[in-house]
Amino acid sequence: MTISIQDLRVETQNLDHLGLVAGMCDEIGLTEAIDAACGQQAKNKHLTYGECVKCMILNGLGFVGRTLYLYSEYFEDKPTDLLISPSVEHQHIDDNVLGRTLDRLFQVGVTDLYTKIALSVVKHLGIQVSSLHLDSTSFHVDGAYEGLLGQGEGRIQIIPGYSRDHRPDLNQVVLQLITSNQGNIPLFMQAASGNSSDKSAFAEIVQEHLASFQAAVNNRYLVGDSALYTPDSLTAVVAAKGFFVTRVLKTYKSQQSVERGFRFLKSPDFLVSSFFLKKPERIEALLMVMTLCLLIYSALELTLRKSDGE
Repeated sequence: MTISIQDLRVETQNLDHLGLVAGMCDEIGLTEAIDAACGQQAKNKHLTYGECVKCMILNGLGFVGRTLYLYSEYFEDKPTDLLISPSVEHQHIDDNVLGRTLDRLFQVGVTDLYTKIALSVVKHLGIQVSSLHLDSTSFHVDGAYEGLLGQGEGRIQIIPGYSRDHRPDLNQVVLQLITSNQGNIPLFMQAASGNSSDKSAFAEIVQEHLASFQAAVNNRYLVGDSALYTPDSLTAVVAAKGFFVTRVLKTYKSQQSVERGFRFLKSPDFLVSSFFLKKPERIEALLMVMTLCLLIYSALELTLRKSDGE
């Protein structure tokens, strides 16, 4: 039997570095952890919640030079059967299913779910945490949002506040992070309203979470900027039998671990210095997905460095 060249149909797909990203997601059991927390999608849906989050991470770490927006066209030339699941096709990945996933993440609680995933990654990678680093940054939000009463309770408020991006003319949303000194792994994320005060927010984080982090990673040292130096924060640190470092120049350089994470999230490649989503709940959930992108990126970087013998 002879087959002419004209009869051949050749298709190519681009894997690039996304195989590493998908591999790390699989290695840490990300999809399974999210599915266990969120439950199953309806039977007529093609992706689980965990697979949807994996799609967002692949999109976010694709470095496509455009604003992070979830679209099926991105996956047209990607081997979705290898990256996500054998049954997934690019047309299955649309705004509706991804929007429902963001809604579901908000419902189950993004901070608690993220912390559970992050601590399991620290254990899996064998990271020894000698200090925790606390800081916050803001993102400006495009578009019009309802007033405080319209936005309702139990979610962040999209309102004016101090802008780290020098866009005080726009509404803001704040992301608070705690990262590890080794590997720059984000261990904790929390979304906050645009007018959130670091001094009061840091005190609340220390009061509610420091003791549990000390037990989880066997660490007693907390590093932060001057916003950490308040009576409430210091009282909470002492009550947890911890130590704090702030504004000590020789030591404070290590705070760059969390600042490095913020630079990654705001880099031109990632392009999420601003948002436009219709619901504050989805913005809060997207902040979790962004932090998961940073988590996967940092875990990959640490793993590759170890393999190179650093």
